[in-house]
Amino acid sequence: MPLLLMSMVLAPCVNAGTVDRTLESAVMQNDHARLAGIWRKQGEPPCAAQYPARLRIEPGGLYFGETDPPGTFTWWDGGTWRVISPGRLALSVANDAVIEYAFTLNEDHFIITDKAGCEVVYERASSD
Repeated sequence: MPLLLMSMVLAPCVNAGTVDRTLESAVMQNDHARLAGIWRKQGEPPCAAQYPARLRIEPGGLYFGETDPPGTFTWWDGGTWRVISPGRLALSVANDAVIEYAFTLNEDHFIITDKAGCEVVYERASSD
């Protein structure tokens, strides 16, 4: 195939991939900004007992988990966080491992799903 014809055939694929990556990056940046704030756990399914009652997620990539009652163990005690792809979140956990989770986010609800399928639902709280 002549080089000119080959570049005409491949160019749309390269451009489409670039557009997809740009869109994905914009979605991730938007999710990153929207995650910052204070979140309170809603409900208490048995599988969610290891996760904090309150999460404070800071824009700079740090988070802090608080238990209720204070002083009990939580898997998400504090550490780093980042959106690694649309709908995927990486958190450093109590043993310093970095674990990936699926998540969904809307105006006031943040749902994290662990590898076992446990859904932990958080609701946006005031900045107390």
